[in-house]
Amino acid sequence: ERKKITIGFMGSMSHIPDLKFILPALINLITKYPNRIQFKFWGIEPPVEILPFSEIDLFINEKRSYAEFAQYFQNQKADIVIAPLVANEFNSCKSAIKYLEYSACGLPGVYSKLKPYSDVIKDGKNGLLAGNLDEWIYCLSKLIEEPEFCYEIAENAQIDIMKNWLLSENSG
Repeated sequence: ERKKITIGFMGSMSHIPDLKFILPALINLITKYPNRIQFKFWGIEPPVEILPFSEIDLFINEKRSYAEFAQYFQNQKADIVIAPLVANEFNSCKSAIKYLEYSACGLPGVYSKLKPYSDVIKDGKNGLLAGNLDEWIYCLSKLIEEPEFCYEIAENAQIDIMKNWLLSENSG
C-alpha cells in the first residue's frame, strides 16, 4: 500500500475564511486519492467537512513566547504544507512568515498566489503558487505524485532560507 500523505496547516482562527476558500480543493484531493490523504492542523480546528481525515495539534499560547512556539513547531511532521489566503485587505498586510517557518522545517509548500508569498516564492523552485481552486488541486497533486519534486522544493526552500533570510547571514 502507498504511503499516506499528510497535508499540514498552521494558523490561528483568523484563517478560517482562507481554509474555507480552498475547502473544495481539499475535498477533491480526498476523493482523488482515497485513503491516502490526511490533514494535520496546528492552532486551528479543521473545517468540519474534513474532520474525519484530520488530526489537530493545539499549541495553547498562554504566556508563551514566539520562540517557544517556533521550537515546538520545528518538531512537527507533515509531507506538504499549505498557506491559503483569500484576496482581501487584511491578508494583503501579512508577511511571508509562514513560508519562512515551513521552509526552515524542510516542509514543501503550496501558497496563495498573492503578496506576500508571490514576492518570495519562485513558483516551482522553492514553493508552489496557486491562484484558484484548480491550481490548488494541480499543485498539491503534483507534490503528492512526484516525491522527488516534493523533496527538491523543500530543499530549495531551505537553501533560500539559509542564504537570504537568516539574521546571522544578513545583519550588519
